[in-house]
Amino acid sequence: MSKNTGTLVAAPIRPNDSADQYPAAYQSEIKGGHHTRATIADRDAIGAWLREAGMYCYVIADQSTYRLKNDLVTWELVGGNGDGEGDNDAVQLISGNFGVWTKLGAYHAAIVDQMGLSFKTDLSSFPTRAITYVQGQFALDAAFAGTTITLGTIPANNRPKAQLKKYLITGNIEMFLVIETTGAVKIVSKDGFNLPVNNGAEPYYLDAFYNPDVTLGEIVTYTAIRSADFTRNDCGVGYAGTVVSFSKTYQSTTDQATADNMAANDPAFDNDGQAYANSTGSCTIVPTSFIITNFYSKPVKVTLANGQVYSVNYNQSRTFNAPGVTRFEVNIGNIGETENWWLYDPSDSTMQNGTITSGIPIQIPIYNGQTFVLSANEPFYY
Repeated sequence: MSKNTGTLVAAPIRPNDSADQYPAAYQSEIKGGHHTRATIADRDAIGAWLREAGMYCYVIADQSTYRLKNDLVTWELVGGNGDGEGDNDAVQLISGNFGVWTKLGAYHAAIVDQMGLSFKTDLSSFPTRAITYVQGQFALDAAFAGTTITLGTIPANNRPKAQLKKYLITGNIEMFLVIETTGAVKIVSKDGFNLPVNNGAEPYYLDAFYNPDVTLGEIVTYTAIRSADFTRNDCGVGYAGTVVSFSKTYQSTTDQATADNMAANDPAFDNDGQAYANSTGSCTIVPTSFIITNFYSKPVKVTLANGQVYSVNYNQSRTFNAPGVTRFEVNIGNIGETENWWLYDPSDSTMQNGTITSGIPIQIPIYNGQTFVLSANEPFYY
């Protein structure tokens, strides 16, 4: 088979097997991207044809990562040795700008040069669409030996629906980035070789996104009801408002105590209750009673507090303790004058009670010295 004589843009092809079927390019010979150099001097010696604004270079000597600024000359430090935080916004290896980057959690003690091992989830279009992003850069301490390392744990509602495996290669060791449905984020060696450590090796770069298994829990609503009676208080003169029962419901999704507190401390409850009574209650005429004592027949005139005048006139010809007719002339506001006739017969015990009915005589005995009470409902005496 003939050799592949083509070239890779910006970097020469290197043989990768005897037949040269799988040409490769060294990262150090590719423009931009992520580079590794042994010293600061080696970093500064990167050729202009390889430089690109925003590219990164990991320096083994000080175990730090630098980013090239727009002038293509100045390098700025963006990740140090084992600082545990780094610059979360320094390395944006993925697209999307939703939410806030959150740390994976407690990092393995062997992780060094850690730059924001983190994740974030976009739920802006849930449930039709939800995406979780994972990013970060790190190296392993030279003392670490093993084929698997757990980087951290992603919490529920951000975890994948099924195990996620993504191929990657560092220091010529093939491995997988594995994210379990339990949220565990791991690096697992593909062929059983120990994972490469930072001594002379390129750092690890994480770049993954997936559709998370998101479950919205049932929302529990706690309810409290406050009730009280209110009396309508906007009736006109001579009228009384009826009593109305008022209830108001309060709800909270936090707990029952919060709902109860809302009900007990609602500053608007009294105003709301009074407004409800005024809009739904009714007004009734205030029952008014007259107490009249018969000391031989004589006119009695009573003026009520509400301005209505009742005139009660006894028949001047009536004799003491004798049957007769007494005429009551009652003038009630806009109703006009109404005549009520009452017959008094002390010998007739069956006519001691009655209802005021205009124009119909009713026999009720009133003796000298007795007190007669005229009310809005029914006359009586004692």
